[in-house]
Amino acid sequence: MCALLAADRKELTCPVCLEIFQNPKVVPKCGHSLCSTCEVRISVEDPIQKKKTLSCPVCLAAVELNIDEYLPVNWIVKDLPTTYNHHRGGSPKKPKHSLKCSSCNAPLSQKNTFDCEFCAELDQNIEVLICATCVFDYHKEHINSVQRVRFADAAYKMGKIGGISRDAEELGRKKASTLMELDVFFGQLEQYCERVKSRLEKLGGKGPMTQKVVDKEVEELMKDYGVIKRVAS
Repeated sequence: MCALLAADRKELTCPVCLEIFQNPKVVPKCGHSLCSTCEVRISVEDPIQKKKTLSCPVCLAAVELNIDEYLPVNWIVKDLPTTYNHHRGGSPKKPKHSLKCSSCNAPLSQKNTFDCEFCAELDQNIEVLICATCVFDYHKEHINSVQRVRFADAAYKMGKIGGISRDAEELGRKKASTLMELDVFFGQLEQYCERVKSRLEKLGGKGPMTQKVVDKEVEELMKDYGVIKRVAS
């Protein structure tokens, strides 16, 4: 088993940072992989030609891309680190309410956490959270896209969702009094309330949440709320 795990780790290790893959990308010419942040680190940009080049860190295969283009995601490898960690640690552990740096996997402190918007757009995520050390170790090439994270406390969450809940309740009472299109309205209102309940439970959880994530949840709530308002109008 130890030999198998050692072999697995070798296959899942980025040849640039020598860590388990984080958001692995694949070099089309040769099929070798590397982390998305490492792709940025080894790319050489030519602003005049609007091109960038990089060499595969394993076989040195040359790749030329447009300056705003990136290597494709290696979907085959992407979920394998989770499987490796499962076998390495035995039975899965209960998740802890903690955040970890996406670059070095170290626990993050709410007082010293940063978000790299460049990498978030690259990985198609809401945010990419990193520690202060990794800001300069892995993200200095696009440091202008790095911002300190503001976490959402209970007051921030309630300020975002309290008005929506009260307005929805008032809207329901108003519509009920008119006795118009009740079946359609309350059918949609019930679906809306279920989604609201689910999102409120998520927002009210004990785990740390950044303001950006809370804003995204509220944005989804407002989409449902817009449907209800159109029905009620």
